[in-house]
Amino acid sequence: MPESIPVGIAYEDPILTNPQVNGSVLTAAGTDLDTAASVSGATAGTAAASKAVVLGASLEVSGLGAVGVDTLSCTGNVGTAATGVTATEQGDGYNHVTFLAIDTTLGAIAGGAALGLGKLLYTLPAGVQMIEAAYMNVAITQSQGNITADTPEVGLGTVVASGAVSVLSGTATFENILTGQVATDCNGTPTVKTLIPTANVPLIREAGDAKTIYFNVADNWAASGDAAAAVTGDVTIVWRSIA
Repeated sequence: MPESIPVGIAYEDPILTNPQVNGSVLTAAGTDLDTAASVSGATAGTAAASKAVVLGASLEVSGLGAVGVDTLSCTGNVGTAATGVTATEQGDGYNHVTFLAIDTTLGAIAGGAALGLGKLLYTLPAGVQMIEAAYMNVAITQSQGNITADTPEVGLGTVVASGAVSVLSGTATFENILTGQVATDCNGTPTVKTLIPTANVPLIREAGDAKTIYFNVADNWAASGDAAAAVTGDVTIVWRSIA
């Protein structure tokens, strides 16, 4: 605003009343987006609701007020979903929330013995990250009727479970993202849990550390086992990119 304004003369701030991009006044459907203008009659799902200001990387906006964002989709500096997993990414390239929709199968379970195994869900990008929390809502569903009543431990870790183990706790990296939980059955009942990383908050992943995230299971499996038990549900990972 000017240092002094003569009494009786109205002053209109050009920044507040005429928001600009690179010197040009912003418009929507031919109407200046100043403080007196509005985009009315907008209904979700109609052309009127699609009015937007799209800026290139080198453009600046001046004179705009607060901008509301319902969902911030993220496409930069993200990881890779495994086969049978669909990732939806939200964040700003540094702060991430990764939603994983899972529809896959476990490997073969011989049965009649202890066995740990897992399924790759997601691989973090190169660099340094810290994992802050995880949510799991995942079910195992038998395909042959042999392990229906089994109650394996299920969790999330950076290394795939393996060996003759009936619990995940024997190897820290089998459950270092979300501690093993006892499933109700292997007949489609989901195991639901939200936790911070098992040993550290947050769990740091240095440049040379494993970037993989596995859904892991371990149990003394019933006789005859299962050739390809289904794994379905959702996992959410809250993480940050540091370097």
